[in-house]
Amino acid sequence: MFMEGLNMAMTIKETVKKYNIRIADETQLACDKSIAKNKEAVNFVMKHKQEIMEFIKAEQTRVENERVERQAKIDAMEGLKEINKYEAEWINYRESFDRFIENDAVGTCPTKPDMTMEELYNKYPRATMYKKAEYYANNANYRKSALGREAMEAIINGEPYEEVINNMEKKWKEYCDEHIWD
Repeated sequence: MFMEGLNMAMTIKETVKKYNIRIADETQLACDKSIAKNKEAVNFVMKHKQEIMEFIKAEQTRVENERVERQAKIDAMEGLKEINKYEAEWINYRESFDRFIENDAVGTCPTKPDMTMEELYNKYPRATMYKKAEYYANNANYRKSALGREAMEAIINGEPYEEVINNMEKKWKEYCDEHIWD
């Protein structure tokens, strides 16, 4: 669908993006105030309201389906849930042990989890590399974080994890070397 009479022919998709059009409720749209300056755009939106609503709903469905599909790939990653579980158990153990020592070793010493993280990391290398990429992704440095997110997506999508992590670390080293005196 193209907007009739506008300087640039705009599709519904472009119009929705330009004016940040969204569904306010079942029968109404909301958009940026900037649309008020363009009467032709207002007329176009009013004329194609139903099509715009259908487009927005279809986009929301597409985005949700992509999110569900991505989450299913993460959930299917062998060993990831186990690594997350044991990481939490080890954190809990260390905190309990610290409290035990702070209390002059009075009471029962907490027991260690039955597997070490090193054993899990060796058992599940793909999940381990995903966690390493996740660590980068959660970093405060914008570049390191971006490299981590990129690596996570590559691992989720089945790319060779050793290659992905080596590339991530190489890019990070190059960035650090380039900006050492900034």
